[in-house]
Amino acid sequence: MVHIVDDPERQGLAERRRDECDRHGHAVHLTPSGRERLAAAATTTDRVMAGLPAPLSAGDRRNLHGLLARFLEHTAGTE
Repeated sequence: MVHIVDDPERQGLAERRRDECDRHGHAVHLTPSGRERLAAAATTTDRVMAGLPAPLSAGDRRNLHGLLARFLEHTAGTE
């Protein structure tokens, strides 16, 4: 886990703080820059995801939705 946080911390996107409940632990917090980056990523993701089904007809979208719903129902039972 330490290595996962190293890069964002070096970039000023996250910081480690001592965990008040566990004196041996640390909590990871986003910095203001990290929150901005996360918001920008969410906006980009929303735009890309909205455009993915664009080439599909309304019927194809309904079929895809039904197939994905069945897939999710199946995988939910395997946990």
